[in-house]
Amino acid sequence: MSKRILVALLAGLVACPSSELPEFHQCMLDAELSATEGPPGTEIVATGGEYSVDYDTTVLVDAVPAPVLDVVRSNCAFCDGCRDALEEPCNACEECDDCSISCADCVQTVRFVVPDLAPGAVDVVLTNRFGTSGPIPFTVTAPAPAP
Repeated sequence: MSKRILVALLAGLVACPSSELPEFHQCMLDAELSATEGPPGTEIVATGGEYSVDYDTTVLVDAVPAPVLDVVRSNCAFCDGCRDALEEPCNACEECDDCSISCADCVQTVRFVVPDLAPGAVDVVLTNRFGTSGPIPFTVTAPAPAP
């Protein structure tokens, strides 16, 4: 990149008032795992929220990407309808005080597979368009011996 282009880009960034910059919100995702341990290849279900769709969901197990099998939102139609009907939109984390009763029955899950890792204590972290979960303790166990 030439110096002239770089200077023009930097000048444009400096000239842009901060009030014109988009706001960025990072939300803390809730997540509880269906198991606290398992060997590689085990399917685990994380339940919590706010979850979105499989193509924007990443699960890291000890910083190794885990295959995401699906993201399911069950009994969420009333919740989504309430959110859509509000005059003032929910916050960036999809939290709406006015819809808490409508959203009580909404169950959100992410199903993933434990990647091929050595046995030991690891952390699981979920990330999607809404934000990231905190590290969730998990223990990778040795595979069961072949019969």
